[in-house]
Amino acid sequence: MLKRPAPDRLAFDPASGRADALGAEFDGEGTNFALWSDHAARVELCLYDDEGRAETHLLDLPEMEGGIWHCFLPGIGPGQ
Repeated sequence: MLKRPAPDRLAFDPASGRADALGAEFDGEGTNFALWSDHAARVELCLYDDEGRAETHLLDLPEMEGGIWHCFLPGIGPGQ
């Protein structure tokens, strides 16, 4: 079995994420990610390289409000 290297971890501010809009929403400064899962114990966000083959970043969505897991990643935009 081929072992892949661990992806980089991104830094984010948990307090800046929003649960009011599901999906990925770019605001010119970064992207808010939000998804609903009422039964999940945790949710991971995976970002991939330009070819969509290699995972480049992996992080746990730190905040959950009413079943909506969310975070804001500064500097992450469309096409990431």
